[in-house]
Amino acid sequence: MNPVNTRGLAALALLCALVAPPVTASMATPAWRTGRAPVADSGLPGWMAALQWIEQKVAAPEPSGIEAFGSVIAVQGDTAFVAAPKHPQNVPSGGQGAVYVYRYAAGQWTLAQTLVADDAAPGEEFGNAIAVQGSTALIAMHFAQIDNLPQAGAVYVFHDDGTQWVQTQKLVAGTPLLVANFGDSIALDGTTAVIGASNERGAAAEPSVGAAYVFTADANGIWTQSQRLASSHPLHWDLFGIAVGISGDTIMIGASQETWVDQTSGPGKGAVHVFAASAGVWTETGELYADDGVDGDYFGEVLVFDGQTLVVGAPAVDAFAGAAYVFTLSGGSWTQSQKLLAAEAEENAFFGRSLALGGNQLVLGAPGATAGETPFAGAAYLFAEADGTWAQTARFTASDAMLGDYLGFAVGLKDGEHVITGAPHDFDDGQSLSGAVYAYAPDAIFVDGFEAAR
Repeated sequence: MNPVNTRGLAALALLCALVAPPVTASMATPAWRTGRAPVADSGLPGWMAALQWIEQKVAAPEPSGIEAFGSVIAVQGDTAFVAAPKHPQNVPSGGQGAVYVYRYAAGQWTLAQTLVADDAAPGEEFGNAIAVQGSTALIAMHFAQIDNLPQAGAVYVFHDDGTQWVQTQKLVAGTPLLVANFGDSIALDGTTAVIGASNERGAAAEPSVGAAYVFTADANGIWTQSQRLASSHPLHWDLFGIAVGISGDTIMIGASQETWVDQTSGPGKGAVHVFAASAGVWTETGELYADDGVDGDYFGEVLVFDGQTLVVGAPAVDAFAGAAYVFTLSGGSWTQSQKLLAAEAEENAFFGRSLALGGNQLVLGAPGATAGETPFAGAAYLFAEADGTWAQTARFTASDAMLGDYLGFAVGLKDGEHVITGAPHDFDDGQSLSGAVYAYAPDAIFVDGFEAAR
């Protein structure tokens, strides 16, 4: 139910393009340099509060330049999907993308399978968004060419047959559109999926108005489009559909630049649109905003939603220091209950760029955060909820942090115990920027961590 996407902020994309960690970059000295550190606060269950955390790292399995391994992470139980959307599939121009499936058993994560789209072309970025539930995984390729329309976008359905994940279907919008980026975001709940197309043009060809599509699966597992969702007041550059979430009869859709009044004033504050289902038809019932939002916050760039709690990222708040807003359902209405900030707030940290929610545990990424004295190395934060209040309990930085790693660009959470976070610009092999994933867990339950299959 928690979506993941890599359609990032323009400022962060610029940083990724310009800030490459040099070979001579000095190592940081984060709290987890030795691989162990105490939990920062007692917000976790008592038996966990006394434990230390162990860091485990996995590099890109097939490093080949800038492939953004770790830019998307989706975790379900003992299975973790890690995407490398820019990975080349034996083609020099690259960018077809790949998704790596890891399984956790006997205290370690093991690479079990590599997934690719059967028709991926260079630059189409398979794996830019992933949603998984039960035996179904939906993996997007938002730059896919459909019917000779570049970047119309597609989503691939994979089924776990008990032995491996098998591609079973390819989903496209009922009317594919040029550069719509169908698949910018995905959320899945049972037999219903919602797929964002944030770059879709409006009725009068206004740019980047955005839309979202609802698909449903029949008894045979065949998915068909049932409805197209749009803002009740669409405007150009809203990016409606940049983030989506679904639980039961409620869909949440982010529009991170709403409302961009004209093409020169810059992005608006951002919003989240609430849709409810009645007799199988989805209708917009309200909008949510940050109570202190200002233009350019990018509220709604990312969200996580479990039916009772909605957390919305606003990674550009206060000179890109970033924030996240918690909304709770009470008496049938959604109300902002808390604003979350990093205890170590700093400009350009992009706190709230990624989110993962599991029960009373929440992980937030800050890919621009400083680790020790190393800028833009990135960090991930663990928050715990008690009596309706969320509090920071731990901060994670890589023991080998380097300039421009962007740890925290994506995050995942396993069973409220394992924090998994991606560093898509990691300089692991000393030659390329393929990316890496770091996993943190209490030392009493984590043994060997990620281990590549041989």
